Amino acid sequence: MKFLSIHFVPVLLLMTFLT
Repeated sequence: MKFLSIHFVPVLLLMTFLT
């Protein structure tokens, strides 16, 4: 589960940066 969270954090940040 922690591995997914680590991959989810950057994805969310990238989405916010792109938006």
